[in-house]
Amino acid sequence: MHLSLNHPVIREKLGLPDKAAPVPTATHGVTDAPEEETQVDLTRKQRKVPVHQLSPQELLANPEYVRALVVMGQTLLQNGDLADATEYLERAITKLFLIGHPTKVEEVDLLILASQWAGVAYIRQGRHAEGIKHLERVANLKEPKDLKSKAHYYDAFVLLAR
Repeated sequence: MHLSLNHPVIREKLGLPDKAAPVPTATHGVTDAPEEETQVDLTRKQRKVPVHQLSPQELLANPEYVRALVVMGQTLLQNGDLADATEYLERAITKLFLIGHPTKVEEVDLLILASQWAGVAYIRQGRHAEGIKHLERVANLKEPKDLKSKAHYYDAFVLLAR
């Protein structure tokens, strides 16, 4: 899985920065010219900021960043940081259920992914019962019609069968 995160198309789909692209530099703070001060006054909410530049507090503060929580959890899982991966994936699941039972295609897909990888993280920590609970959550969902979600749905079944 680590190799796929290096693939430019995968990085683009996940919203990760292009490794070959130069990192833009931004000037923040007070400038010498008074008319320029208002242009520098942008907050993080007003600009598009790559996921990897967000603080954990910013990731958790905005419900639109559920995907970022899932990607962060997957990345930490791949890096072997199981406890932190579990924490990010659990937060994503909690955020999804705070809006009610997920029904939109993207929400359902994120729930499937977060539950699947939280299950894997728990199992790798030796906490099998908790891991199985997450994988069973996916098994209890109605089969999605969206092809991408359906693929993730069946991936969780394969993991549950192991």
